[in-house]
Amino acid sequence: MGKINYGRVVLGGVVAGVVLLLMDFVGMQIIGFDWEAWAVERNLTMPPMATWIVMDVLYGILLVWLYAAIRPRFGPGVRTAVMAAVWGWIFFSITQWAPTAMGLWPMNTYWMMAAWGLVQVTAAVVAGAWVYKEDGGQM
Repeated sequence: MGKINYGRVVLGGVVAGVVLLLMDFVGMQIIGFDWEAWAVERNLTMPPMATWIVMDVLYGILLVWLYAAIRPRFGPGVRTAVMAAVWGWIFFSITQWAPTAMGLWPMNTYWMMAAWGLVQVTAAVVAGAWVYKEDGGQM
């Protein structure tokens, strides 16, 4: 059983974070939710773009770390990356349930975000896992 290569976790996490960020923009177009209007309606200030970049990169690192952690048990490859993605998506979706239940955004928006999030997170983890290597071995 190999040790986790934390340098590759960070590198793969940055790749995953870039995928998450790019897919955030695509998802906003697909879902069609007007975040700016939503924030104004609730007297909220949207954070600067740097905040979203940092959050996506940190989430990407966490997801690739999860892949690296389960990789020795399930083996390297896309199947394990998808498994890590699904668990990462479940954890994230659960945290978004409370704001939805409080009425921060409509239930149908939650379900659309959750569905798109599964696609987004899966693509991100597969991309990050492709970069991750424990010791120069395969994905």
